[in-house]
Amino acid sequence: MLVTITLRTGNAAFVDNGEDVEAARILRRLADKIEGNPYFPAEGYSMPLLDMNGGEVGYMVCATA
Repeated sequence: MLVTITLRTGNAAFVDNGEDVEAARILRRLADKIEGNPYFPAEGYSMPLLDMNGGEVGYMVCATA
């Protein structure tokens, strides 16, 4: 299984909080959501990634490698 994580860091949440801080926050939240999730890593499973303002800034998707 291949897990791809894409983040777009050009919006205000990354500028206001620092790119490293906001990216780490998003990845921690993703880790919390996939831990124990029975659908992860099913083929085609995806999840939007949201910044602290609720804006979609990327996604995580599972695919066959």
